[in-house]
Amino acid sequence: MKRTKRALFRWLPGPLLALALAGGAPAASEPIAGADLSFLPRLIEAGAVYRDAGVPADPLDIFAGRDFGMIRLRLWHTPEEPWHGLDSTIAFAKRAQNAGYPWMLDFHYSDTWADPGHQTKPAAWSALPYPALVESVYAYTNGVIRRCRDEGVLPAAVQIGNEIEGGMLWDTGRVGWPGSAWDTPEQWAQLAGLLDAASRAVRDSLAPDERPDVLLHLSPGGDNEVCRWFLDHAIDAGVAFEEIGVSFYPWWHGSIADLASNLHDLAARYGKDLWIVESTYPWTLADFDGEPNIVDSASQLHGGYDATPKGQLEFLRDLIAAARSLPAGAGKGVLLWEPDWFPVPGGPPNPWENLTLFDFDGDVLAGIGFAAPRDTSAHAAIRVVGDFNGWDTGVPSMKQIEASVWIDTLEIEAGCYLFKFLTGSGWDVPLDYGSCAGEDAACQVAASGTCCLVSGPGTALGEIHFPVSGLYVFRLDERDWTYVILPIERSDTPDSSGPEVALRLSVSPNPLSVSGSIAVGLPGPTRLHLAVYDLSGRRVRLLADGAFAEAEKRFDWDGR
Repeated sequence: MKRTKRALFRWLPGPLLALALAGGAPAASEPIAGADLSFLPRLIEAGAVYRDAGVPADPLDIFAGRDFGMIRLRLWHTPEEPWHGLDSTIAFAKRAQNAGYPWMLDFHYSDTWADPGHQTKPAAWSALPYPALVESVYAYTNGVIRRCRDEGVLPAAVQIGNEIEGGMLWDTGRVGWPGSAWDTPEQWAQLAGLLDAASRAVRDSLAPDERPDVLLHLSPGGDNEVCRWFLDHAIDAGVAFEEIGVSFYPWWHGSIADLASNLHDLAARYGKDLWIVESTYPWTLADFDGEPNIVDSASQLHGGYDATPKGQLEFLRDLIAAARSLPAGAGKGVLLWEPDWFPVPGGPPNPWENLTLFDFDGDVLAGIGFAAPRDTSAHAAIRVVGDFNGWDTGVPSMKQIEASVWIDTLEIEAGCYLFKFLTGSGWDVPLDYGSCAGEDAACQVAASGTCCLVSGPGTALGEIHFPVSGLYVFRLDERDWTYVILPIERSDTPDSSGPEVALRLSVSPNPLSVSGSIAVGLPGPTRLHLAVYDLSGRRVRLLADGAFAEAEKRFDWDGR
């Protein structure tokens, strides 16, 4: 393990895991990065100029140059303005397709916004009885898909409704959480009939080899209970769909760990591919145009990610890593919502100006590079072996800290690892690591939280994905055979950029009990950051943060 000029004191010295190269099959397909750019024609009409390093450029070319591979467009039934109607949607779909993009069609089934708080029927359907409403949904959906076919711009996927965990086409298709007035068999039956009509209309419009995938879109990407509740109802009612889409805005929907946990459960439970069809993160909390912004407070931020261009990039990288972590390529992709919507005079009122991938002047931000592939070839075929009791002298041991608890730490580079944990009863198991698609266990280590990999003594085998490089605490509890990984908090970690230097680190007494001293051997004048962390990754004490010229520096710690 290399140490940089950022030296982190580890509670328990010595390696936890032995790393060795092993063969492996190629990883599953990379998730698609994309964006909902429905506002883009309107913004360009208002005079928006997009710049790449200060040079004006076509925004579709800018996105394509950063490995974006999908565009999503929303469709309103009869909008008051022309930008979300069928003609303008098809015109933009043609432009996107000519630029090389497949696209996803998002039916709102409304004349305006449809979301968890608004699912208003189109005015033309407002007085229709239920049977006529079902017929209208079918005829309208079928007609739109046929028009797309005739215009040569068939979508790759079709959302039948937007954020519909509360139903759609209210009040006819409205549903509610158990115990609410809308949670009745009649309401669920009516919603199922409307969804079935939409799904059949997509399929009936085309030959089997032309049909796009049908997607159900729910908003609370971090809430497994709500997602399962809705999807169980839809499946029990026989609604046909191929994919699941979720929104994920951390100020509303929880942490990336919550999202990853939900996606893994949905993939395993329903056997369907999943999209994160809406997300974003702020690059600043500043207000430019005076319109109140949706995210304007540090209290709304996800832990570990600042509202800076760098923080936005890190969040988006970890977001697509959550999709990448799903087994067998089930994570289809991540679509950001209106990353093009920087403040433009004459454009729509803008509460989204700090959630874009362009600054207030229209120049591209670092976050747009979140989809760029990383070279993980050095990590994709690494196997990890640990022996917590030291029964095999050829494998370094974990350190015992309680009667049945073993622990150590390890610096891990971001990437996909093949994981095998062995105890004394498992040494005779062949070291066959399969591929990064995972075998018996799969795990996404998020930027915060924990990840349990092992259940039962002996052997655990599978995939583990670290989206963020850093120091991780590994803890085995023999009492219930859980193996937990806790990332050290990145918010307390200083910038580690700069040349790497070798440091000598000694601890006295070793291991520490209550207090002691830490001696650091420096190669010359060096800036040193030295901190003590507890087992949960929380910083306990900052011992040093500054420039030192001495060849050796000793720091005393009183255990607090």
